[in-house]
Amino acid sequence: MATITSANSTFSLGVKGIFDTPQNIVGFEVDDGVLSQAVSRAETRQGLDGYLAGGKVFNPFVVDVHLMPTSPSWSFFETVQNAQEGANEVFPFFGSLTIPGVGRFYTMFNGYMTSETPFSAVRKTLQPIVFQITFESIVSNPF
Repeated sequence: MATITSANSTFSLGVKGIFDTPQNIVGFEVDDGVLSQAVSRAETRQGLDGYLAGGKVFNPFVVDVHLMPTSPSWSFFETVQNAQEGANEVFPFFGSLTIPGVGRFYTMFNGYMTSETPFSAVRKTLQPIVFQITFESIVSNPF
């Protein structure tokens, strides 16, 4: 039976040349954990006579990872960022997201860290840290 729980979901990331074995990411923010953005899959045009035509387009898959400032996984992202800065290069990510509640498994291919929150916002309490990874593709499968 499907449920909407996310508490038993797992998210793992690897980085070629740095973390060749995927690491479990833990310590997600209270309301946001791993979020995907909408992806345009087709471009359409409607002619003067009202007929609609469409075609497939390729677009990247953007994933936002929201971590608590106390998350032990923050060091994973810091290690990658420091390696990239030191090498003056970017390293490709790969990963997977398992959501048992709905029986789905997502595999992520050829991604790059495209943005990050450099440090936790210092407010009444420390705020979440957000890392954005842009993937070439994400494949969904039931399990």
